[in-house]
Amino acid sequence: MDTHPRTPQLPPLVLRLRPAGSLGIQDGALVLTRPGTRTRIPLKAIETVTVDPDGQALEIVLTPGDTAPGTVYRCGSRNTAAVATFAETVNSALPLRDPDAPRTHGDALVETERVSGSPGPRDLHWLARLAAVVLVFGAGATLVHLRGPHEESALLWLLGIIPLGISWAASELIGQLWLRLRLRNRGITVMGAVREYVSGPGAGYRYRFTDLRGTEHTAPLGYELGRFEKGPETMAVTYDPDRPDRAATVLPVAKVVGKVATVVLLGLPAFALTGYAYGYQLVAALFL
Repeated sequence: MDTHPRTPQLPPLVLRLRPAGSLGIQDGALVLTRPGTRTRIPLKAIETVTVDPDGQALEIVLTPGDTAPGTVYRCGSRNTAAVATFAETVNSALPLRDPDAPRTHGDALVETERVSGSPGPRDLHWLARLAAVVLVFGAGATLVHLRGPHEESALLWLLGIIPLGISWAASELIGQLWLRLRLRNRGITVMGAVREYVSGPGAGYRYRFTDLRGTEHTAPLGYELGRFEKGPETMAVTYDPDRPDRAATVLPVAKVVGKVATVVLLGLPAFALTGYAYGYQLVAALFL
């Protein structure tokens, strides 16, 4: 229930998002456009808009229902000034609400439709990068086929995509484990609020927590399949007091052991195979 509705004239701001898409203000609502979809979020469906400590992302938090927390739309952008201005503009236009008044869940007011059209500048940028990767990969396959150390060098180059993908996933796990190791020695642990799903870059379930200074942050679930798993309703969260945005949930020992085992049993062999398929073969083709 809005106790003091506001009807300001909002400027037609547009925030370019990373890696693609835009977030704009149109006819008293936010319009979030991403490849293939357009989402219209009325101001009355928004509880607040928060900005990450580094200023390169904002989160649109919808009004919660009686039993369900508000959905969060996460939007990233490198333009910190534009992010801050956009969040401040939207927050200043939100209706004033009685904290004890019942809310209508914001999801009921949001409209999403599928769209199609020509790619925008950021889409073309990613297409250009993809084309460059394919070109370099193809050139490498041709080189090792002509001058590689084995007759099957080109085949090994192509099959190297498999251990390369595993190596990428293992490096992500190593980063998570390293963060947890550092937080174990210097972090502060608090209880995270009810889980909520964050869409956009880094989509998945996150836990909202408040640091000792009273500032609100979010932390990813941190399970192996965090994008899909929900986890428990609440979890302890450990954060770095110097950088509260650097946080991790406190996982059960079995989950941490599983991460370590994955790195040892799959990650290390994948690193070795990737190094042989690309590193050794390329050096051999060029210099040996």
